Amino acid sequence: SSDYIWGTRTLMIKELSYVIAIAEKGNVSKAAESLFISQPSLSRYIKDLENRLGVQLFQRINNRLILTHAGEKYVETAKKITE
Repeated sequence: SSDYIWGTRTLMIKELSYVIAIAEKGNVSKAAESLFISQPSLSRYIKDLENRLGVQLFQRINNRLILTHAGEKYVETAKKITE
């Protein structure tokens, strides 16, 4: 049904926005706050996403999350999809 398709698309865009927010904020807590979700939920989502993709999107450096090369490509594509 079209509801299923639109529901899936909405979920995908929401999930893409999670990665974009972390990339922009450099911090899961700040990103979670801006997205109005809990920090543990966002951390769990990112871990699950990285496991599904089989790549690391973020590298932790001095308490900041920095995009890996794969993460940069993911965010670049995510921004195109969510525009």
